[in-house]
Amino acid sequence: MVNYKIENILTQIRRAKAMNHSAPDFYNLYSIKKRALYKDYIAENDISSLIDSAFKYTNNNLELSFVDNRYSEIFRYIDGGEVEKMPVKQLSGNLNALFEAMKTSGIKDMLIKKHNMRCTDNDLDALAITESQFDAEFDVATNNRSKLPILYLKNVFWLQKYLRMFKNLQLQEIFSQNFKGDETPENINYLLYMAFKKYEILDTIYFEEKRGGNREMPMCLSYREVYKNIFDDIFPNSENDISMDYQMVYEYKSILDNLNSKKNMLLETLIKSQIRESQANVLNQTIPSWGVIKSEESISVGFEPEGYMLTPVFNYKNKYVYSQILTTPQMRTYPYKEFYPIYLSREDEKLLTPSVLVKPTPEQIKEIKLQSKRKWYNQEIYKRVLCQINGKPYPHEKTNIINLSDLKNQDRRNEIGKSR
Repeated sequence: MVNYKIENILTQIRRAKAMNHSAPDFYNLYSIKKRALYKDYIAENDISSLIDSAFKYTNNNLELSFVDNRYSEIFRYIDGGEVEKMPVKQLSGNLNALFEAMKTSGIKDMLIKKHNMRCTDNDLDALAITESQFDAEFDVATNNRSKLPILYLKNVFWLQKYLRMFKNLQLQEIFSQNFKGDETPENINYLLYMAFKKYEILDTIYFEEKRGGNREMPMCLSYREVYKNIFDDIFPNSENDISMDYQMVYEYKSILDNLNSKKNMLLETLIKSQIRESQANVLNQTIPSWGVIKSEESISVGFEPEGYMLTPVFNYKNKYVYSQILTTPQMRTYPYKEFYPIYLSREDEKLLTPSVLVKPTPEQIKEIKLQSKRKWYNQEIYKRVLCQINGKPYPHEKTNIINLSDLKNQDRRNEIGKSR
């Protein structure tokens, strides 16, 4: 059984083997950062807690079966009645299960650390958070009193953060199983590249198994010998047994599919509810401002929930979630508002997206107000954050696109001009 995608991957591996290990990096800078993230994680956490937390969360009894058109249709007619209590309770419970997964796996601490480091790196220290602020977002009593839209948004946001961390960390662990301590600064990029190609072969088998059903064993048998021969030279300390390796990838991919499915379901309902409220000219008091971010390669949706700092943005390069919603006949007439996010760098379209979604303390609000009045390159960011906290839509116009790198450079030019 020949698979042309696998044959192409094997060709890439053979070419890479013929190259010197000191050749230009096999792995790009973004991937190297993910490796560094994994190193930080395993320095303080047991990697087995990650997979355990995912199993417990995906297998919990909180079936989100209510996420369907019935509830999204009546969002704007609900005001604390009996109809709302069931989904609110389940969404609140799902958030609590997510919190336990993030806490026991160590992801919670990593998200707080990541957020605060980004604030420091971009002179946004007033937006740094504490652990108690993080924990407050998962308070069951508070969430049980929350409105549906904000609960959907919080579930989607935190699930996406957990999913991404799980995806990056567990994939690096799968890579590490191949070279088991043999990595050095000189060969790590080469080993990671080869481990990724090995994963691509197994991922292709998983895809074919999902598409055709139970086809992995014939394909594993077809490639068993060539798989072992080609990888024994690269990873001599690994068994390089395609069936054993496939089972590890199968477990990983199955969890990812489960998490993605739940996240997409929640996000779809949230978007539908926002569209219907906008069509009916009903202002959603919990998420008064939202919109679409369009590009040639992807489509994203950004939300500005009242009382929170920074803007959650959900991006999908394959456009799957949004194409299913935004192209339906009843949605085509909706006048989509262009949403302009905060850019760390406009050139590479790098967004200032939050690692956490929390409310500021009273002391933070005072500092944010102070920074929003100060004439410096981060003034516009603090103005926008203040608008969101107060529930006032920021004037999103093309002339108001916030590009942190441009503002920072302009501020420096002004300082140089004054010194002269």
